[in-house]
Amino acid sequence: MIHEPDERVHHEAIKALVTAAVAPAEIYAHGEVPGIDGNEGDLLLQYVLLQVERMPLPVLQAPRLSARTSWWVQVRVVDTGVHNCQRLQQLVIGAVENERITLAGHESTPLTFDVAEAARPDDGRFSAAISYTYTL
Repeated sequence: MIHEPDERVHHEAIKALVTAAVAPAEIYAHGEVPGIDGNEGDLLLQYVLLQVERMPLPVLQAPRLSARTSWWVQVRVVDTGVHNCQRLQQLVIGAVENERITLAGHESTPLTFDVAEAARPDDGRFSAAISYTYTL
């Protein structure tokens, strides 16, 4: 079996793609953002939420790729202003779209655009999201 089913490993690989592009914004998983959900610290002016989930293989590809796994990635950017939020989203697109990750010596398919959410008000800030899928 060539896939790596541990979401944490995939999360770290995608985080590595995004980190330099969005600096100085910090990247967090849900439940880790300072100042939210009882977490210690002050709420940041800007941050990035990264979510990686395993998903079913498309039925048409399943027999051919049965030893592989498909993944869904969502990157949500949060900032104090709509324009800064849009800028962060564009930085994520430039860092992630059509890139590949390598885990345990196996290269993924390109991270393919799935869906995007435009910047909109979100609890006193603005947030925008973009998601991708890939197979490893």
